[in-house]
Amino acid sequence: MLKFLKMVQVISEVEDNEEGVRPVIVHFQNYVFEEDEKRRMPVGLYRKNKKTSIVAAATEDSLYTGSINREEDKDANNHFLLAFNKKTGKVRLIAVDKTTMTNNFNPTVNNVVESRTIFDFNTSLNNLNKAFGSKKVKRITEQKERLKMNIDNIKEQLEQTVANIKMNETESIVVESNENDSAYRPTIHRDASTVEQVYILSELVPDFVLDSLEKEANEVLSSDVDSIEMSELIKDKLRELQDSSGDVNKCKLLLYIGYLMKYVMTPAKYITKRFVVCQSSREVNTHILDNFSVTTSAGRGRPISLRDKTICYILVLAMIAMDFQINVEALSKSVKVGVKKLHEITRVLAFSSHRKNKDLVILKLPLPPAVSTSPKKRKRY
Repeated sequence: MLKFLKMVQVISEVEDNEEGVRPVIVHFQNYVFEEDEKRRMPVGLYRKNKKTSIVAAATEDSLYTGSINREEDKDANNHFLLAFNKKTGKVRLIAVDKTTMTNNFNPTVNNVVESRTIFDFNTSLNNLNKAFGSKKVKRITEQKERLKMNIDNIKEQLEQTVANIKMNETESIVVESNENDSAYRPTIHRDASTVEQVYILSELVPDFVLDSLEKEANEVLSSDVDSIEMSELIKDKLRELQDSSGDVNKCKLLLYIGYLMKYVMTPAKYITKRFVVCQSSREVNTHILDNFSVTTSAGRGRPISLRDKTICYILVLAMIAMDFQINVEALSKSVKVGVKKLHEITRVLAFSSHRKNKDLVILKLPLPPAVSTSPKKRKRY
């Protein structure tokens, strides 16, 4: 006896969609699905030509295909799904296509037809894309196939290569680290015979860059230092120059250090494409930006690593300009870096602590042993 479920409603809408893509009802020939297999099955709809479409579905071991041609199918316009909306009570008829999915066989050599019991899923999809895909899909598929590598062949080649390598297991391998390998600190010449040869000024700042500051140096030596926008440490050293020898070369170096301090004190967000650190010398401005900043998609930037590099160069240049003796306490205020961190950097730069004054570091011979920085601390200097 039939049980009445709900009052029959009048069909409110018919969706024909004669020219577009319809839902497809498929029948798999000679195949029984396993549990949850339907949810994992990849399916594709391909346009073969204006009249025919191909439906493809892949199981774990086979590839099934079916064709849809509405002109050849006399009942193409007689297949509908009945869709009932529980909330509104409305009923719609939706036109669908139907096709039978058959196992796709692969012809092999010697005219033997063999079923794809061992199915390479990626290969079959590539074949479908090349057969029925658009020009763009075909091109992308061919590019992917050319990039494929035969893992087994590469593995065999590597095994042969390793087999030909002979190693004496009794010998230990020692990797020596070179303190001059760092890209963030200046080169230390440990073979120097004098303290002046430990760091070569021309290697740090080219002569033509310092020479571009000569005009400004002469003006500074003959003017009021308080009117200069420099750190107090640099101003104090400039006053000492005015009261003593009036060395123009040392004044040029102090000015360059002052511009480096100005640069390192500038917040990173202001280091942009239009940022200018030195108005008086294009050479100085270019040298600082080229060596202590990077170009980015936004224009220019200063990562933390390059800020550390700038501090290393400030310390070394200050050591040269200040007669190989630096007050770390005073310099820390000029670069806004903690005294403890500055002392750590000075040890890496081969500076020595002053015996009587803990705030002073000096450069003297013989140099202290090289300091090896631990990778875990991620020090950049």
